[in-house]
Amino acid sequence: MVIRSTNGGICYHAVKLRGILPHDNKISWAGFSKREKELSSYQTEHGAEVDFIVTSNGETLAIESKASRNVGRSDLRGLDSFAECYGKPHRSMVFYLGAERRKMERVKVLPWQVGLREIGL
Repeated sequence: MVIRSTNGGICYHAVKLRGILPHDNKISWAGFSKREKELSSYQTEHGAEVDFIVTSNGETLAIESKASRNVGRSDLRGLDSFAECYGKPHRSMVFYLGAERRKMERVKVLPWQVGLREIGL
């Protein structure tokens, strides 16, 4: 799937995750909302990436996962790139191995267990 930015250029190429999802690439989660979700990832030709983009009926959530106990400003680079390219309201989150919940600018940084519960997994 190719998503175009508001100026008409190619924003990103979202590769739908296959194999772990039903044949129609949709998954139902209890928390994020009770609607079906489409799961993809974000990656630019310049190397910016976001691990998971979850969409459902116009609602979008960008999730970056970090195998670290610390999250710094540089860890938000992919989420910043996605926000600039996507150009629409959405929520951004980082799931990490640390124990503290916090907010970095507009991004929720959550221990991975808390983050999964927040989106209903």
